[in-house]
Amino acid sequence: MKKILAINIDTITLNIVSSLLSEHTTDFEILTAEKVGELDDIAGKIKVDIALIDLVKPSPADIEVLKFVAQSHSRLPLMVMTAFETGEIETALKAIGPVRYFEKPVDFKALADRLFDEMESGVGGAIHGISLASFLQMSEMERTSCTLRIKTEEKKGHLFLVKGALIAAETDSLSGEEAVFEILSWSSPSIEIENAVPDRKKEITAPLMTLLMEGLKRKDEKAGKKPKKGKIAIQKAASIPVTPAGEKLELEATATEGLQDKAAKKKPTKEQKDAPPPDEETQPAALETLEQLKASGKITDASKVLRRKRRISLTFKIVVVILVLLILACLWFFEARPWLVKRQYEQALTEVRKAGALEKKLAALDAYITTHPDSPYKSAAEKQKLDVAREMEIQAFDATLQKTSDLSIDDAFEEKALALYNDFLDKYPESVYAEEIQKRMADIPAIMKDAEYGKLQQIPKNDFSARIAAYKAYIEAYPRGENTQNVRRMLSDLGEDFYAHIVKSQAECDNEKNWESCIKLCKYFARHFPNHPRTAAVERSQALMEGQAALANLMEKVKDAGSDITVVKGLYQNFLKTYPDSPVKGTVTARLAAIETGKRQKMEWEQTLAYIQDSRNSIFDRTARMRRYVETNPPQAYRKDAQELLAWLEVEEAKVLQTLQQQQSLMEQQQEKREQLERMRVEIRKKLSATKGRYLERPADCIFDTQTKLTWAMLDSSAMAEQCMNYKTAAMYVKSLKTGGYTDWRLPKPNELLVIYNDRPAFPAAGAPWYWTSEVFSAAWHQKVNTVKRTAEGTWEKAEMDLEQCGAVRAVRP
Repeated sequence: MKKILAINIDTITLNIVSSLLSEHTTDFEILTAEKVGELDDIAGKIKVDIALIDLVKPSPADIEVLKFVAQSHSRLPLMVMTAFETGEIETALKAIGPVRYFEKPVDFKALADRLFDEMESGVGGAIHGISLASFLQMSEMERTSCTLRIKTEEKKGHLFLVKGALIAAETDSLSGEEAVFEILSWSSPSIEIENAVPDRKKEITAPLMTLLMEGLKRKDEKAGKKPKKGKIAIQKAASIPVTPAGEKLELEATATEGLQDKAAKKKPTKEQKDAPPPDEETQPAALETLEQLKASGKITDASKVLRRKRRISLTFKIVVVILVLLILACLWFFEARPWLVKRQYEQALTEVRKAGALEKKLAALDAYITTHPDSPYKSAAEKQKLDVAREMEIQAFDATLQKTSDLSIDDAFEEKALALYNDFLDKYPESVYAEEIQKRMADIPAIMKDAEYGKLQQIPKNDFSARIAAYKAYIEAYPRGENTQNVRRMLSDLGEDFYAHIVKSQAECDNEKNWESCIKLCKYFARHFPNHPRTAAVERSQALMEGQAALANLMEKVKDAGSDITVVKGLYQNFLKTYPDSPVKGTVTARLAAIETGKRQKMEWEQTLAYIQDSRNSIFDRTARMRRYVETNPPQAYRKDAQELLAWLEVEEAKVLQTLQQQQSLMEQQQEKREQLERMRVEIRKKLSATKGRYLERPADCIFDTQTKLTWAMLDSSAMAEQCMNYKTAAMYVKSLKTGGYTDWRLPKPNELLVIYNDRPAFPAAGAPWYWTSEVFSAAWHQKVNTVKRTAEGTWEKAEMDLEQCGAVRAVRP
């Protein structure tokens, strides 16, 4: 049963993929995990056929895990679902060769089909019963794409095939053709099939047969094999003399000794079995021949041969003992000792896997390297140590970023963030993430600046003091910041808001006759907005309210003085000395004068003043009343105020008169406009008869086209509005038009205008030089409108115009 490892996959997606995959096969099992970091551990303990990962928010640590697994578990297909949040993530994923990725939103049908294809592909496994050379030739004929992992007990290498062609090879120390020759020279290697690496760079161009022949040749040379040479003795077995004891005489040792041994072991043929023993007549010849052979040295005495054989046997035994000792030594050196060293390394790796925390794993690897300095697995252990250290670095980097992101952006943010970043750099000064950490450290002032600017937006609108203090503090802290100009505008706008608040508060203070709080507001404004356009007005309001407050206090004292004229007079005089520039100086002076000149003058002035201040009286009556008062030569105490009031009233009266005159002029212009429009309508109605019934006035002020069945406004916007319009104004104009009692007027299409002006009889009202239409389109950088324009020849044609051009509208309705 195939096992699919699903990492960080939600329940809904699992159900969908499982359901779609069940349409192909039910022979599968899905294992789930939550973190990408668990992938290596699970793949090392459980046989997994496919890994399916969902990278929701991919981090650099996730990418490093995928790279590591792609190398350490190269036979495991990796499928990744991701939205590619950044270009760096997409590039990193695509750089991992064995990873198949599916960009979100995922086509689950395609994903299930791909999973089934991977399950059915059968890529992977070991090859038995066939030599490496034969398998390479078969792969070339079948155009197979795969990666072969070749291993012996102490060596390993890879052969990369794409469509049957051997494109690259590598061992621990060699690559290319030399690696091919090295691998082909290995005795009885194991062959494992892994996934193909299609983007592997082509390093080998020689034909496969050339490589195989050269590889086998080098293998023979490496083994020290040489062709055997020697004399071949040809002699019938029956002609060999025998000793009296019936033993055969041994011939000289030649290269054919092995062949003769084999021949001697063969059973005699039927003819040999049936042949009779030599008779007595042949014995003399045989003896003669035997003597001749002895004389020539071809045959040695049997006893000598036996003694020689005993010496050879003893020598052979000694050689055998030596060979056994050598074999035992070789077994120890090449088998037992490597096995023991490997066993120690595997036990160390088991301890590393059980260690749990990365720090403990690193300590376990350090202990192995220290206690086994000459181990052949030292480099592998150091690589494992480097991988653990790299994983610790990734975790430390992720933890640093997480801790920094969890910090509150306040006054202590910069100090805390720098401390976290510096701690990482102190611990990992040569880290690949050092540049990223430095960049983030450089971005801290910008983060602080943006955070401070964001805080300004959160201050309550009615908290003027807090806003003023915050805005000024920001400008002082960042005088040339990119948002500083915005803050200056915000401060200026705040001055306008504050001024409006003062005006509103002043009315309340006047009603309550208590100006203390309003005066404080004015002073606060003047202190914080010395150069604001409203400062002068605020200062005038402050002076007025201070005078009113002082006057109110004075009047309380006058009230307490009662009818004691001397005391009252002294109070007025002291007030004028204390507040010589008070806005209410005239009032105090008038009151003081009233004491001197009598109650009548005072009453007359107060009555006149009350009449003037009463807004229920018309401006003309108030002006006439004040003019009569001034003409009576009032007392000096009231004269200046009366003249100032009269001047103000005359200005107001002139404004009212001007308004009335403008209204009268407008009415006259409107009447003239109505008469002009009526003359234009009369002129158009005269032309209607010349159209031979195509155009009819129906209803009033509307022209009905009997051919197109469209109703047109008799007068265009240039006649009705007496001004040109941009496109937006033209659209609003037709929307608000109610000519003929209709409310569905619209902008015409270009062809609709071209028909009524270019066809004969033409539309009876020519109007403006060009008209807006409803046809808007996008140009390179902005929008344009197709208008209809009158040419010099008198015809009409389409012309492009910007939306802000000034033209006219000929309204139409269905």
